[in-house]
Amino acid sequence: MPSSAITKKLHGTCLRINGFGVLITGKPGSGKSLTALALLQRGHQLISDDLTHLTRHKNKIIATCPSSIHNLLFINQLGLLEVRQLFGNQAVAENATLDLVVTLEKKSVNPASFFEKSICLLGLHIPRRLIIRPSPKADTPRVDDF
Repeated sequence: MPSSAITKKLHGTCLRINGFGVLITGKPGSGKSLTALALLQRGHQLISDDLTHLTRHKNKIIATCPSSIHNLLFINQLGLLEVRQLFGNQAVAENATLDLVVTLEKKSVNPASFFEKSICLLGLHIPRRLIIRPSPKADTPRVDDF
């Protein structure tokens, strides 16, 4: 990575879903990791859980995982899970081009947020989807239906 690359660390879980890089964001306890677990069970790939490194390369953003948490997924009810051990080597990817940001919210405090169709990260606009979940135990959202 060139020393002039623009980077950012972001609290969120990133997966490769049907070839697309999807960053799941939300407040602590919103269900990011549980959503990731459900997506892994459906055959998608984990990039990072809890902390994602974003690096801008020209007109795209590459998401990667800090080496200290690579291959790990933390679920409050289950503890720390080794993804490769549970789902096989194909369940973990080294990186993904960021194509979509999904924000999990317990409730919409700002109705205007439904109309925010993108989010600006590292100077680029990335499509954004807001999903309202009344509780993290609610049905896992179908983030992979796009």
